[in-house]
Amino acid sequence: IGYDKINPINKQITNSENSLLINSNDSMIFEKDNIVVKSLSATSFPGMWAQWQCSDLIGFMANDSLRMTCPFLTCFSFYVENEEKRTAKAKFKQVRLTQQISSPIAKFMPGLVDQKKYMDFTVDKLDKGQKLATACYSVIIFDTKENINQSEQMIKSIYKNNQWTLRTVKYVQLGTFLSAIPFALGDGLSNDYYNTLEMGRTMVSWTCANLLPVQGEYKG
Repeated sequence: IGYDKINPINKQITNSENSLLINSNDSMIFEKDNIVVKSLSATSFPGMWAQWQCSDLIGFMANDSLRMTCPFLTCFSFYVENEEKRTAKAKFKQVRLTQQISSPIAKFMPGLVDQKKYMDFTVDKLDKGQKLATACYSVIIFDTKENINQSEQMIKSIYKNNQWTLRTVKYVQLGTFLSAIPFALGDGLSNDYYNTLEMGRTMVSWTCANLLPVQGEYKG
């Protein structure tokens, strides 16, 4: 998407020649340049992840099959609210899981062990001063109509190679796109996006710091 580096970006976004067409399924189109926009959201993350590993999500220098061929935008947004209430709820859930895992019913619920480990980790971080946040990790890709599906599969492969899972956002793609705009979530969009549409997931702020997409390619 072309833009003038000299003039304010907000004047160019609202230009009447740049219209955004919202499709009914999973994409949007900038009609002036015929650029298709697709939004994807992370549904699962690796069990272990360090901040420096985010550079692997851009693409691999030594592997052409795992290198993006179109522009893309990575966005990670989160907010913290009801700190005391959410902390108390997490600790209550930990106690409840401790009771369940020591009961005879535990052998019929194999997932309890993993849930208990996760809650122990969460409560430990909360006791050390971390906070619970509602977060959403999304990737937005821009390409032509002919190449958009190929680019979609490419970005999914790059993330899958790093043990992430991306899914294409359908029917609420505009909300995902708007959430990537700075300060947009502060105008009430966060309540619609996180609560009504249930696009967010709860994690500790320590995890948020490790998932922040602050890595980028060096352009010389």
